[in-house]
Amino acid sequence: MNIKKEIDAQLFDILDCVKKNDEVYYTDADITVIDDQIISIFKRIADLNANKKVRLCLHKSDDEQVQEMLVLYAKGAMLVPHKQYNKQVSYIILEGRCKVILYEDDGKEKRVINLDCNTTNIIRLPTSIYRVMKMVTDYLVFVEINNGPFRHEETIWLGS
Repeated sequence: MNIKKEIDAQLFDILDCVKKNDEVYYTDADITVIDDQIISIFKRIADLNANKKVRLCLHKSDDEQVQEMLVLYAKGAMLVPHKQYNKQVSYIILEGRCKVILYEDDGKEKRVINLDCNTTNIIRLPTSIYRVMKMVTDYLVFVEINNGPFRHEETIWLGS
């Protein structure tokens, strides 16, 4: 059995979820409890993914009005500044440190906000601002909450 399938099997043994792709899982349970064992498994998944990231959607579909996700980035995660319109986003840092870098529409850096799990661990901002998280630690584990529905085509990437 390949290593990704072995890790998925471990995850599916302890968490009621389905895999959309290598980077996205959806919970299938009405009540989802995330513990250190689950976070440890997701770290292994992120390490194996080419983009070094993974997320567990705590909502059941992209159509839900509240989108709650456990997100993990491993060192080397490929992150690109992006924005959406008519939404709000909150990040709650559970483990690690990062800089949230905000950009003007022309790509000029506007502001840098330091976040970490011990001091400044929550930020809420409009998604109409280009933003990216720059990791400071080997792993960044956080909860992302935004209003839905989610439509991938509504994401605008800086420079595209």
